[in-house]
Amino acid sequence: MDTSLENGFDFDEWRRLADSDPAAFEAARNDAIRALIRQIPEERQKRMTGLQWRIDSIRAMAPNPTASFLSLSNMMWESFYRQQAMLKSLLDFDEQKKSRPEMQRKIADVVPFHQAN
Repeated sequence: MDTSLENGFDFDEWRRLADSDPAAFEAARNDAIRALIRQIPEERQKRMTGLQWRIDSIRAMAPNPTASFLSLSNMMWESFYRQQAMLKSLLDFDEQKKSRPEMQRKIADVVPFHQAN
C-alpha cells in the first residue's frame, strides 16, 4: 500500500485495509504519519512528533473509538480556545496601546558615544 499522501488519499483503500488487516492498517497509518512529519521543516518535527505521541497515547488509553474521538476532539478545541484567547489578548493590548499615549512609542534623540583614545 502506498502510504504517501502526495499521490492522493484513497479512503476506500484505507478502509479495506482496516477491515481486512487492522495490524497492517496501523503500520501503514504510522508510516504515513512519520512520512508527513519528515516533510515538515526540521525545527518543527520534534514538536509534531511529540504531538503525535500524545495523540497515540490518548487513543491507546481510550476504551473505544468513540471515547478516543471525543478526547481528541476536546484536545483540539482546548488548543483552539487557548490560541483564540492569546490572539484576543494581543489585540486588546494593541487597542490599549493605541488609546493610551503613554504606551505609544516615543521618539528620542540618539547621542553618539565617542571612543576614548
